[in-house]
Amino acid sequence: MVGDQPDRFRPHEDGSSNGQIYVMNADGAGVNPITHGGRDFEQPAWSPSGRLIAFTATYGQPGTAIEVAVANGSGMHPVSPPQWMSYNPVWTPDGQVAFLVDGATGTSIYVVNPDGTGLRKLPRSWPDVQSVIEFAWGSASLPRPAGPGSCN
Repeated sequence: MVGDQPDRFRPHEDGSSNGQIYVMNADGAGVNPITHGGRDFEQPAWSPSGRLIAFTATYGQPGTAIEVAVANGSGMHPVSPPQWMSYNPVWTPDGQVAFLVDGATGTSIYVVNPDGTGLRKLPRSWPDVQSVIEFAWGSASLPRPAGPGSCN
């Protein structure tokens, strides 16, 4: 259990072709929907505080955005542009959302505040790899740009 939140996610089909995300207690009781709407939702991740959940939301081809919601399902909002191919959200120890984005020049890591402000690309990308990188965030501090505008 994280804070007072249930300790299990459950992807669930809601009868449509769209995957939804639910939380529930470890014993399977207390199933509550987190996502809603006509999109596929996947890859849920708890924030360090246990108060927020980040996940992917499919907006069409090729758009997959990262969204954040309060753990009770309220306040659901995108934190990355819906036209990007964003995936694999993880939380940094200081409460930001880090995620991968596939683009024409390769795969990059972006970091954003949970309210959607402060979106920035970290200074490296991987031009020969797309859609296969997974990562986890450790306790080291975020890399910082060398100067203004160096993390575009």
